Amino acid sequence: MSPKTPFKPSVTPPAKVDLPSPSNRLPDTSVPHGIRPPDMQSTTPHRTDPADRAEPSTSGLAAVELSHTPIQDVSRTSPDAQPIERFWLSPDLLRNMQPANAEGLRYIVGRTFVDVEHEGVMRTVHAVFDPRIDAWRAKLLTERLPSGPPLLKDDGKPTWRLAPGTEQTTESTRGKRPASVEPESVPAPKMPRPAAAPVFIDENLYTATARSPDAQGYYELDPRFGVGPEQAARRFAFEDEQGRWVEVAPPARGFAAQPEHLPHWTDREIWQAYDLQGQDIEHFRTRSHATGRPAPGLQARLFKEPLGELVHVHFKWLHPTLDTAQRQALLQSCNLLPSQLLRLREDLRGHLALPEWVETHKRQTQDASQTGYLERLASQITAELNLKREARHPWYSPQASLTDPLREALLASMGYRRNINRCLYRTDIPALFRGDDRTPFELAADDAMLPRYNHRPGATTDKPISATFSLGEARVYAGKPDPEYLLYNNQTNRYPGKTGSGDESDSASTSGDDEGGWSDTDTTVAWDHERNYTPVRTRQREMFVYVLDTRGLEVVPREENYLFNSAALQTPPTWFPDDHHEGLVSVTGKGIGAERIWLLDSTLSKAAKAQDIADQAGASAERIKQATHSGQANKHEYDNLIHQLEMAGKPVLQLSGKHAEFGHDINWPE
Repeated sequence: MSPKTPFKPSVTPPAKVDLPSPSNRLPDTSVPHGIRPPDMQSTTPHRTDPADRAEPSTSGLAAVELSHTPIQDVSRTSPDAQPIERFWLSPDLLRNMQPANAEGLRYIVGRTFVDVEHEGVMRTVHAVFDPRIDAWRAKLLTERLPSGPPLLKDDGKPTWRLAPGTEQTTESTRGKRPASVEPESVPAPKMPRPAAAPVFIDENLYTATARSPDAQGYYELDPRFGVGPEQAARRFAFEDEQGRWVEVAPPARGFAAQPEHLPHWTDREIWQAYDLQGQDIEHFRTRSHATGRPAPGLQARLFKEPLGELVHVHFKWLHPTLDTAQRQALLQSCNLLPSQLLRLREDLRGHLALPEWVETHKRQTQDASQTGYLERLASQITAELNLKREARHPWYSPQASLTDPLREALLASMGYRRNINRCLYRTDIPALFRGDDRTPFELAADDAMLPRYNHRPGATTDKPISATFSLGEARVYAGKPDPEYLLYNNQTNRYPGKTGSGDESDSASTSGDDEGGWSDTDTTVAWDHERNYTPVRTRQREMFVYVLDTRGLEVVPREENYLFNSAALQTPPTWFPDDHHEGLVSVTGKGIGAERIWLLDSTLSKAAKAQDIADQAGASAERIKQATHSGQANKHEYDNLIHQLEMAGKPVLQLSGKHAEFGHDINWPE
């Protein structure tokens, strides 16, 4: 947006999924076949502070809680849930509501609704994702936080149901005892026993022996010279994913000993997956050896990211001879979306065999003739990854979960193409937003918004203009003018003016077409090569937010390129946009035409074309522009012009005024 953009936290490309140590992993409360909003960021970091972890059992394998059902009782995490009858919506509210999409979600005025089948009747409720319990819940339209019961998506249908264990909280059953269940057939699900706060060993006090680590992952640690008597004993540790030593019990068979049973599992892997150590690991190996399956009733710890649990636990049992890379490739060949990975994890926790639906889905994704299935899959991944808004996911990586042929086919079906730099782009994005110090009068007079920042080649086909998909982000960019740009009286100035401070450089330039490696030969821009002029805008305070009509133009988005295309960064000079939600518009050196530039008013709820604003201002345009350049706060004058255009029946773009729009939300006036 400018040489000095506001600081924004970086987004790293999806990384390889590693198995977190049990000490650093929070129990995952994801529900079976659950759907997590694509724009919902994880509410807990990938690694947690030791002080935040609960106390565990220390009595060994015999104390491990056994669970005979893969379904977690979500209701236990929401004791405040109100009866579902309170949340049924009146049919009058549903008249203009769109039907449910593939994820079972309905939308109106920015809110989410779901159809719940309950006691043979289909009713609709307002629902939101509650990160406190990691599940969808019913919510009253008038409350800030949801108080309704947890909800689960029905398999293969756009409907939902109450989570197991919550039905008895309805009005019709309040005060009644739940129906009896044979304990031998369906035992009550048990919550995972919390893990102990890890004991980290200080590397300043201990040093690893020369033979550490052994093949089972143990570090043998001796006290350093000069430490006190309380640190004099030898200790043993595993290394967690952050490279820290976590103390564990001494290896039951001795350091560097080989296990008698389950040799394809190291002690460290068992510790990571089941939070066992010492003699408990030997019990685990003995009990699981005969069947090649985990001991009856013993359940692996729930991982926050299902991909790691599937690769390092369930697929390790199913394919004991495969190494980690081979198991990852096997899971990738299944071509599963986020909701499907969650479903597979729950299925395998209940029955350790690959379900038939996975094989069926895999065959369909490998069949080029299944065009209808591919289109439905493209629509589903667009929704699950929220590609038309946030375009991100807390843990899913399409590059790790989809095969190359399917990923390319999905991208093509969704409308993405590749340019000469191998960057993904689209030409059907309705709009982008840009914060800028240039007045609409200047843009209308030049009939264009010219590129300013000399982006190097490697992202767009032609010279780019930087903008953002998010109106909220555009507000950040429009915070205050960049002092360097205010040294230019007009966007056609090739050199900055001179303020008399002596800091200006005769060679300074921000808009030269011959810089940055571009070879643009366009001569339609009337460049002003004057150097010895006085800047008139150095006191300007006003900034403007523009909506750019990008229909039919090449737009290179940041998020989708990192999600689907990060391998392209290995082929210089390719690069991706820098900031969250940034998009680069390929426009050549002559910029983007004024007919595509709309100025938003100060409420960010109405926009009019720059040329219409200039025409409406007439002879007042120069006075208003000079007032802006001199530092006056006169945004109201631009608002008045937009209001006058609206009253005159000129095209005016209407927004919500909530500053929540993304580029795909824009519906241009006819």
